Amino acid sequence: MIVRGLVAHAGIEPQKGASAVQELAHQILRINALQDLARGISVNVVQVSGGLRSNVIPDEARAIVDVRVPTAAAPPKSTAAFRGLRAGGPAGRPSSRRGGVDRPPLERSQAVVRLYEQARAVARELGQELAEGGTRAAARTGT
Repeated sequence: MIVRGLVAHAGIEPQKGASAVQELAHQILRINALQDLARGISVNVVQVSGGLRSNVIPDEARAIVDVRVPTAAAPPKSTAAFRGLRAGGPAGRPSSRRGGVDRPPLERSQAVVRLYEQARAVARELGQELAEGGTRAAARTGT
């Protein structure tokens, strides 16, 4: 997510600025509200940056968001919710979002079970035990 603000000198005319960092903070609260672990949807802001100098109201801030979903049908729903976020903080400036499915979910199917069993057999031949597990699909949004 990229949020735009309005640059101004923080000491001379701060009232003429609109902090992109402040707006991004508001957006992060909205992004966190999209998480629904009961439905297997994990949403985490994993990286944030913004501002150039300590005496300047920042006109740009960025966040990278990691979204994980349990099924291939879930990404369009989570993407729509993410794209539905609107500016709402004091800055009220426009923001942009980009991203999409980075790695689709490996949904449990007969083919996946067969693949796991083959991998488990190879691991046993190598003296290792391979446990089954999952992490949901990954959708990377942000910059």
